[in-house]
Amino acid sequence: MSANSYELSFEVAEMSEAVEDRACTRFDSVITVHGEVTTITLTAEGRTCLRAAIETISSLRAAGVEPIRLIDDLVSRSEIARRMGVTPQSVGQWIRGERHAESAFPAPYILADGGLWLWGEVVEALDSRGVEIEDIGYPARRDIQEIGGVLAKNSSRAHAVPTRSATDYQQ
Repeated sequence: MSANSYELSFEVAEMSEAVEDRACTRFDSVITVHGEVTTITLTAEGRTCLRAAIETISSLRAAGVEPIRLIDDLVSRSEIARRMGVTPQSVGQWIRGERHAESAFPAPYILADGGLWLWGEVVEALDSRGVEIEDIGYPARRDIQEIGGVLAKNSSRAHAVPTRSATDYQQ
């Protein structure tokens, strides 16, 4: 079975300049800083998204980069429209099943504020309609859960979320 390409974005622990340079060179990645959050976005190869992510997490750690969590590629109706080159009204019709009713549009990943969708699920839905958007895969809901589990299980102690005892909540 051949390898597929997946776009993955991780929140990572703060890096030294040397580690950042090494990561950009080794992974052909983009590193961004948003306030106190550092992210790395890269293309990973694997039979499945989970396998690609596991290999990437291992390679990042070997290079001195500590992944904390997978960043979801969430899109609003207007962002879907922008990426697809259509109007937000067209996207609304897709969502309501008024256009292309033969294949369901994915449910929002987050319901608040009109909904946010996982870009990967939007790409899959449109691909099933014969609209090819990109040659790259994105994590789906199950991938996000499984990758999160891998990161939680293998996180370093330095970045683990502190746990609270029952007595901490009773105060």
